[in-house]
Amino acid sequence: MILGVDPGLNGAIATYDGRELFVIDMPVHMIVVSRKDRRAIDERATLERVQRASLFGAQILVIEQVSGMPGQSGPAAFTFGYGVGVVTTAALSCGMTVERVAPVTWKAALGLKSADKSAARRLAIETFPEHAEKFARVKDDGRAEAALIAKYGWLTRGAL
Repeated sequence: MILGVDPGLNGAIATYDGRELFVIDMPVHMIVVSRKDRRAIDERATLERVQRASLFGAQILVIEQVSGMPGQSGPAAFTFGYGVGVVTTAALSCGMTVERVAPVTWKAALGLKSADKSAARRLAIETFPEHAEKFARVKDDGRAEAALIAKYGWLTRGAL
């Protein structure tokens, strides 16, 4: 079983074993930063979900290899990187192998030629039609990308 992750605040965690797909939104909670409420990765809930996936047989984490994006604020880049660290540490604590994959790599392997988030949603619906409702909304792009990253992991590592 592969654990695929789109690590952003709007990302998701997916497991895929070549037959069954399970997708959940990235666990987040509200914290106060400089007297403002902000969303943040929920470390405990993330750890619990990764541990649960491990108990059900996930052995490999495939996570998007990320870097700062042009125009992204410092706090946003930090939050994104922090999410990667939380998920990676949780997987390593469960004894999983961690594979980082560049977006261009997994997208090319699945025939996704566009960086457009809607294209990822469309491909996820085509790939997993029984789960189409999970990818139906514009804001479901994180779910779609996590599912497709898990599929990529299965094709490259899981079926070995």
